[in-house]
Amino acid sequence: MRIRRASLVAAAVVGAGFAACLPSRPEGDVRKVYDRDDAGGEADATFAQDGGTAGPAVDAAGTIDDPRALVAVDPPHGPFTGGQRAVVQGSGYAGKMRVFFGDVEVPPAEIVALSSKKLQVNVPPGAPGDVDVRVQQGDDPTTARTLKSAYTYDAFALHPSDGPTSGGTVVEIVGAGTIWGPDTTVSIGGKPCTNLTIQGPTALGCQVPAHTPGAKPVTITSGGAAASVLDAFTYSDSDNGFRGGLSGKPLSGTIRVLAFDSMEGKPLEGATVFLGETTDGLKATVDAAGVTIVTDPSLTGRVNVTIARKCSQPQSFVAVPVDTVTAYLDPILSPECMPPEGDPPPVGGKPGLGASVEGEIVFEGKKEFDKGQWSGVPAPLSPGERKVAYLFFPSSDPRARFTLPPASSAILESSPGANGYGFTTSAPVGNVAAYALAGLEDRTKTPPTFTAYLLGVTRGISTKPGVTTGDVAISIDIPLDQKVTVSLDPPSPGPKGPDRVAVAVATTLGNYGYAILPGAQRTTLLPVSGALSFVGLPPLGGLLEGQAYVTSAQAGTGSSLSLPISSVAKVLTTSASQVVTIDGFVAVPRLDTPSLTASWDAGSFAISLGGGADPDVIVLDVESGGGLVGWMIAAPGGVTSFRLPDLRAVKGAGLVPGNLTAKVSAARVRAEDAASGGKFDYGELRYRHLDPRGWTAYAQDYSYAALSQ
Repeated sequence: MRIRRASLVAAAVVGAGFAACLPSRPEGDVRKVYDRDDAGGEADATFAQDGGTAGPAVDAAGTIDDPRALVAVDPPHGPFTGGQRAVVQGSGYAGKMRVFFGDVEVPPAEIVALSSKKLQVNVPPGAPGDVDVRVQQGDDPTTARTLKSAYTYDAFALHPSDGPTSGGTVVEIVGAGTIWGPDTTVSIGGKPCTNLTIQGPTALGCQVPAHTPGAKPVTITSGGAAASVLDAFTYSDSDNGFRGGLSGKPLSGTIRVLAFDSMEGKPLEGATVFLGETTDGLKATVDAAGVTIVTDPSLTGRVNVTIARKCSQPQSFVAVPVDTVTAYLDPILSPECMPPEGDPPPVGGKPGLGASVEGEIVFEGKKEFDKGQWSGVPAPLSPGERKVAYLFFPSSDPRARFTLPPASSAILESSPGANGYGFTTSAPVGNVAAYALAGLEDRTKTPPTFTAYLLGVTRGISTKPGVTTGDVAISIDIPLDQKVTVSLDPPSPGPKGPDRVAVAVATTLGNYGYAILPGAQRTTLLPVSGALSFVGLPPLGGLLEGQAYVTSAQAGTGSSLSLPISSVAKVLTTSASQVVTIDGFVAVPRLDTPSLTASWDAGSFAISLGGGADPDVIVLDVESGGGLVGWMIAAPGGVTSFRLPDLRAVKGAGLVPGNLTAKVSAARVRAEDAASGGKFDYGELRYRHLDPRGWTAYAQDYSYAALSQ
């Protein structure tokens, strides 16, 4: 049984740049948002009019001494490639407002007027360093106001920018104009980032340390100079899938293996590492830091690596071509692993601190700052119908089913708000996007119905554990009036299955994930005749410029689409008039060894792949003892026969004799995780590549076997 904690966020960070010695703005900077309605608030003491000189902006009573002031930008920093949501604070905002970061203008579609004192914007790209921020009404230069050095484009950024408190996330750090080298060090929240690799003068890789929940500063020191970015990495109680796996240089005589428990991230001192096919070959013991390093002339090319420890479920990586393996082993939840006979399984722990957001959904009003009516949503036709809107966060899986939220979370025409209709909701931690759907629902029906007519999107929301991010505005102005037609070439039905196919169409929201929409999923029996049409999708313009429709199909067995299955995900198209063809299904794999028809030596494996698309990776999950003890095995897609050590020699770590259940998966890895040539590099395998969240196409089936004493 594999214990997996699902990622809460599909949130990803856009790139970042770096000026080597550029300091980030310190926490508590005076450019925090000032609102004259807030008692005791603080603000920047000056403003500058274009072509003029700076003068007092706020008097002793807290009144802004200018009918068109520009006071602050919050947050005052972000990645140099832009995309972050920020609030521009001032007064006299009316009409068609224009906002500039340096010389770059924010597109009009990226500006939402929250009030006459606040504008929500998405920050455009810019060079690393401080820039002036300018606000102007239309083309009238007399209304222009500039706040000097109001925004800092961060020196560098991490990808991903969030991970579990247990640490272990493998991050990439991207800079601009840097000369990182052998003397470079990285710390996160004052703790060193381990396993640091210098990938180039502007690129680093390292493994984040364990830390407490919250946003932490990252400091890079190189050549005697240090640069820091506040809240560059956020810890939360989730697993983003980037921790663990394979990394480093090509294998050439030395290999380093790191072993940690999957629940708390603590080193698995005493774990045994087997290098090769048997327990009699090269092996080593993990030290108190969770590390072992083995040097031997035979360690060249590729080697099988197996990590086992009493009371932990073993893992193996077949044909490892690099010099670093980082493993996170799940605990064995058995009475034999409780004191005093065994180590207590690392379960439980403290509850995590969640994030939340509050704000308003906004419909266009007849007058500026009026509370607009729900134009675009038709009037209810029956007593059970009502106009309603719901807030959602992007899914990491475009095949996810749309689920109607509970009635208690509905945003209604009666919901309070200044310019719109208010909401407060829990949110993922990190740099996230949110979208809202407005339409008609009827909860008197079973099941309840919801038809969406309008969509709104806001990106770049910075959320932190235990903190509520306010002033989030979502303009509801995108009609759901497009249709996508899908043509399928699914696998043929087999005696075990599959016997039906489920098709879903979602909309990408940049690197944040996918907008899952109602009515965009359908299941039909195999074989399929004719094309399938999906209505209620948004046009790809305005805020959705550059986005795509992503179509997925999963051929499965039975009403629950159980195994065997074959799935194709993330076929991207940018035109609703284009027919989407779904093919390239991976053939359902078959586990030939072990099997029920022959005795098994507890170490030999053989898989048959059949036809279909070639996989990038093969994953085996072997369970014994009724799911009590599992063995996870990963192999390159072209390796279908291999030998691993018989782990019955490791007390309390091997499979339990008796009946076995094995799930075998053959998968193609997501295109965005592949190398520049479009081919996935097994030497860059991460844990997210071991399950569907990192796959673009895969097939799975179960097999049964037995293991003797």
